[in-house]
Amino acid sequence: MNTELYVLPLVVRIERAAPPERTDALEAAAMAVLSLLADPGEWAAELHAWQSTGKIRKVVRRARGAEWRRTLALPGRTIGHRTAEVRVHPPVPRPRRRPTTRAGRRARPAPWPCPRTSPASGSPTGSGARRE
Repeated sequence: MNTELYVLPLVVRIERAAPPERTDALEAAAMAVLSLLADPGEWAAELHAWQSTGKIRKVVRRARGAEWRRTLALPGRTIGHRTAEVRVHPPVPRPRRRPTTRAGRRARPAPWPCPRTSPASGSPTGSGARRE
């Protein structure tokens, strides 16, 4: 099994004036991934490396205007579906992230879902307990 982790980059076009419907964007992203899996073409080696890691990762970004035009200049396929456009690029090795935050500590993800606190009591709404 390949030890290097690969990610499949997807870019969703989201213009301010006419953003796509959420469902259309999700369906277009799924169609883009399926089109690459069905016909990898010149990216067969990269696709095999992505699948052989045992961890299928996808990274989704959004773009508009000039960012979208720059995305079109990179190798990939564009899938249009109803109100959405998604561009899928060949898999690439995942860039290494910096291990620390600016304070020198590891970043921790926020608890999900984040509890809402009521301004008066300071406790999460809907429950009497406070999360620490």
